[in-house]
Amino acid sequence: MNGCRVSVSALGKKRVVCTDSGRVLGKIRDVSLETSTGRVLSVKVSRVFGRGVDVEWEKILLVGEDTVLVEGVTREEAKAFVLFE
Repeated sequence: MNGCRVSVSALGKKRVVCTDSGRVLGKIRDVSLETSTGRVLSVKVSRVFGRGVDVEWEKILLVGEDTVLVEGVTREEAKAFVLFE
């Protein structure tokens, strides 16, 4: 992804939507970095009470004003976003 910069705190305020299913997955709760380069490896996305999953940075398609679009979240990963089954 190229373009403008965004702070980690600003990322946490955006809702994350999977383009494959249209499902709102939650919000970014944590960021994993490669310490030697500062490169973002993945983000942890969850709802308030959900387990959440790590989404690889490469799966992020777009960081918009209010929303982060991701692709390729598997059915098993998406189950982590369900509050009650």
